[in-house]
Amino acid sequence: AFMDELQTQSALLERRLMQESAVYAALQKQISVADLAGVLNAGEVFVDIMPLEPSQVDSTYSYVAFVLSSGDTVPEIVELGPGGFLDSKYSVYSSYTQDLRDPEVFGGACFDIYWEPLLSSLGDADRVYYCPDGVYAKMNPGVFYDPNKSSYVLDELDIRLVSSGTDLVRQREGFYELLSAGEDASLSALLLGDPKFDLEEGWRSGNESLAFERDIRAVLNDTLTRGTSISRLPGTRTEVEGLSATLKSGGYQVETLMDKRASEARLKQADLVDVLHLATHGYFLENVKREFDEFGMQQGGRSQAVQENPMHRSGLL
Repeated sequence: AFMDELQTQSALLERRLMQESAVYAALQKQISVADLAGVLNAGEVFVDIMPLEPSQVDSTYSYVAFVLSSGDTVPEIVELGPGGFLDSKYSVYSSYTQDLRDPEVFGGACFDIYWEPLLSSLGDADRVYYCPDGVYAKMNPGVFYDPNKSSYVLDELDIRLVSSGTDLVRQREGFYELLSAGEDASLSALLLGDPKFDLEEGWRSGNESLAFERDIRAVLNDTLTRGTSISRLPGTRTEVEGLSATLKSGGYQVETLMDKRASEARLKQADLVDVLHLATHGYFLENVKREFDEFGMQQGGRSQAVQENPMHRSGLL
């Protein structure tokens, strides 16, 4: 019942934020293929590469690329090859880049294996927004050598790495400018480190006391039951002080929380910042063993699902 109430309150707060915050509304917007195609200019292509997970029928997997150009309604799907083969050939790229092997031989082999299957789909594009995964995320395609043109890929294409299509759309639509906009448009940072864990009762009142005791109970079976106290982290003080000086030199407005001020309640009272840095202890509890009744049904219902949720079984101190 308690978890249901929290989730209901969370949903209500999200709805209120959606109504009152343009930033939050933009963040929650579902980005479609049409949105992504709409922000691409002529000569630009978005390429998303990922490994397809094996099915129950077929244990093998393969890599595919989703290629989208301006005006497309659906992405073109390009089969790049078997996953095991492509993963194993990473040694060719490693020898090429780390051992400085012959670019025409090793760079050309990388081009043939990893890039050539994409060529026809790229067309006349001169800029590629590139979102790789798997073995492709470990390589820079710009150093592949095209034997047909006797040049590197980077000589022909402007390849720009993006984390996702959503990120590209938000960038083009001005989301990040909206996010950083304010009365003074200054950058801000909140740095927390070297917390004092054994707070005196006078420093723990109201919600802060409840928050502190809740986290302590969460790790009761982990650290505290072994008779070990929660140690201070003096190195994080040096970390926070050094980072604070660096950020201030870059024009950031910096607030630091250390010692008794480094508490959960104070952190939750903080305003939206551009940089949030937390240097403290964390924990992750062991997995919960599932229990089933005589009919094979999982016992515990919603409470069991809550216990198995890793977000409810990990945290910061």
